[in-house]
Amino acid sequence: GSEYFTAHPPIPPARMAANLNVDGLNYLGPTKDMVQLGSDRSTLGPMVEAILKEHGRTLGKDTHPERGHFFRSDHFPLAKGGVPALSISEPKEFVGPNAEALLKKQEEYNGKDDHQPSDEYDPAWDFSGAVEDVKVLAELAWRIAAAPEMPKYNEGDQFANVRK
Repeated sequence: GSEYFTAHPPIPPARMAANLNVDGLNYLGPTKDMVQLGSDRSTLGPMVEAILKEHGRTLGKDTHPERGHFFRSDHFPLAKGGVPALSISEPKEFVGPNAEALLKKQEEYNGKDDHQPSDEYDPAWDFSGAVEDVKVLAELAWRIAAAPEMPKYNEGDQFANVRK
């Protein structure tokens, strides 16, 4: 889908402000952090970080950069085309008395169920953290749309010169 979209864009990629990829959502509850893969690569990072700060939250880091998740998701074809991209990833700072248990549950799910036949919806999931994340993404989208300049990759980033 995203490869085809990038190869046959409805508008030139140079006119696409940003790509906010939501490949999955936080299904375990509220968190203090929000992880946005690619936030360190473009001017989108400081924008999302400011919004999170306003909400009393922090921008988390990719805890496994060696796995190359930024280079393997639906946003990547557009990133290669020069469109600044973010991809929501898994938070690590759950809040509440069961925070450690939630992190362990996340790790177990990734090790055993993710992309396996057992990867199914669980009615016990708590999407309240996802709701907060989507509010941040909606606010980010509004700020991108209202900004006087389009987001851009940071100088020196491998995708910075694609739009130039």
